[in-house]
Amino acid sequence: DTINQCYPANLTPNERAALVSMAFNMGPGGVGRKDGMCTLKSGRTPTIRRLFNAGQHKAGCKQIPLWANPPLRGIIKRRAAEEALCLSG
Repeated sequence: DTINQCYPANLTPNERAALVSMAFNMGPGGVGRKDGMCTLKSGRTPTIRRLFNAGQHKAGCKQIPLWANPPLRGIIKRRAAEEALCLSG
């Protein structure tokens, strides 16, 4: 799945659950197609992925609310819940 392919194996169960929830909603992304959990439309690596792969899990969790696009109430609430889950260890 998207998280197993793009994120480190040493995620806590709650970090993994939060990222899987995001990936289900957003997908992996793709060059020239759309921003996603693994690849941005521009072809660059998302900051959230770079942080987790660098071992900066707390900083990665704090990136989650930045992915509330479009900024609709439901998506904002979902991202806040995912962030809280991720930070809970």
